Amino acid sequence: MSDILITFLDEEVTTEQYAELFDFIASSRITRGTFIGNYHTILKAGSDTIIIYREIITPGRSLKYKDAFVIGKEYLLKKLNSIAYARKFREIKNIPDSI
Repeated sequence: MSDILITFLDEEVTTEQYAELFDFIASSRITRGTFIGNYHTILKAGSDTIIIYREIITPGRSLKYKDAFVIGKEYLLKKLNSIAYARKFREIKNIPDSI
């Protein structure tokens, strides 16, 4: 697993954000859209294609995008649940069969 993905999972899979993030990624009705996380932006570029990148505000107040990567929907959902299990979240969502 790449360092970028590990950083994303560590920073974004929190008890406060897990359910909303999971629902956004798993939704078959949302085929294009953006989810703004704590440090990363998650962009659905298609029903099964997710682009994740980090936004950084520079000292000059300009916005930079860093460390973008593309990941499949099913793989990302499995990774989200893996982190949720490891962190012992109270409620962990099931990955839909229709993926």
